[in-house]
Amino acid sequence: MKRIFVMYLLAVLLLASSLLKAQDTLELIPTLESCSVYLKADNRQPNQLTVQYRMATDTTWHEGHALSRSDNDSTLRTSLFYLKEETGYQVRVIDANKQVIAQGKFQTWSANPPVARTVFLNAGDFADGGLHLTQGGNASGWIRYVGDGQTVMDVANTANAAIHVENTSHIILENIILKGGIRHGIHLDQASHIIVRNCDISGYARLGTQRIDRDGKYYDENNKAINWDSGINIDQSQRILIEHNFIHDPRSRANSWYYSHPAGPNAIFLRAKGQIVIRYNDMIGSNEHRFNDVIEAYGNGKFDGGFNRDSDIYGNYFAFANDDGIELDGGQCNVRFWGNKVEGTLCGISTAANVHGPSFIFNNLVVNLGDERAKAGSAVKNGGGTTYTHGISHFYHNTFFTKGNGIMAVGYGKDDNRSKFYGISRNNLLALSG
Repeated sequence: MKRIFVMYLLAVLLLASSLLKAQDTLELIPTLESCSVYLKADNRQPNQLTVQYRMATDTTWHEGHALSRSDNDSTLRTSLFYLKEETGYQVRVIDANKQVIAQGKFQTWSANPPVARTVFLNAGDFADGGLHLTQGGNASGWIRYVGDGQTVMDVANTANAAIHVENTSHIILENIILKGGIRHGIHLDQASHIIVRNCDISGYARLGTQRIDRDGKYYDENNKAINWDSGINIDQSQRILIEHNFIHDPRSRANSWYYSHPAGPNAIFLRAKGQIVIRYNDMIGSNEHRFNDVIEAYGNGKFDGGFNRDSDIYGNYFAFANDDGIELDGGQCNVRFWGNKVEGTLCGISTAANVHGPSFIFNNLVVNLGDERAKAGSAVKNGGGTTYTHGISHFYHNTFFTKGNGIMAVGYGKDDNRSKFYGISRNNLLALSG
């Protein structure tokens, strides 16, 4: 009898375990005006499901963008767009029979979190090799560092970065005019919950010597090619807001494709953990100080490369680079790029490769492409082949008015089909010349 009871108990536990595994689970990861939606529902097809959402105070449900999955991850995912900041929302997923299979709620970020202490900066704070911040605030009270908007905090070559935020969180950098930094204007180093707002950043990066006899790149005193120096370096960091900044005129410049793949300074370089918001910034090089990419990303072919996941880039101006306006390349898992203007670059937007997906590129303007040689590539370049292409890119309502190509399979990796990519294109306006 005891043995029968034990076997019965095991059967019940196994059944409960299988039911638990079969349950559909919803994960919601918000930013300021968007939210990533993840549905773990291995046995369901995306075309049989509908995502609906509403503000917590509303009674009317709105339909969200269709779900999709990549060929290297069974989790269904999509994004919600044009949400209100600091607002509660409800989300549900219904099946073909209008039955709710999963539901949840979330709150969008606030751009104005509570401040516990404000520190007013002056030139003396940068006199001994830049500002090194290792102590931050917390969710109940951020620490705010503020400039006067007139004093130039010039560190020249006395520090690797004019401001180094290291292994800390809940810090606001606001209204600061920064100049110099051996490599970076601001280095966000394994940081989280950081806001950089209304700062003017210039005069950073190593100069080096151009080696025409080699590959045309600029080399440092250690005979290494100079690359990845940035106005803002987002390094192994997450939950970052970069807004209303002017990043311009690094000390150095990038070589052009005439010699070899460009290398040199960027406005922003990132190797991110996700939840990065870059909005309403002017990032402008010049013919004398061209960027490599305006925004460059680490790990073009990596699952967690680039912005990685759950990120927004919108309302920005990208200008004057010898390669791309922006590299979205890498994870691209619910990475959203919209409402931006790109000009004066070889290529506008790079998605090569989309290793995870989905990414959303919509309502952007790409015009007047051209590197320092006036050579133009593509408004959007894609690729990855069988090895790297796994996620889908969505191109909606963009305007490309330029010489060069439109949405182009340029290629990435070494596969014979390296130009392969997954994409959906709707309602884009392309006015292109040779």
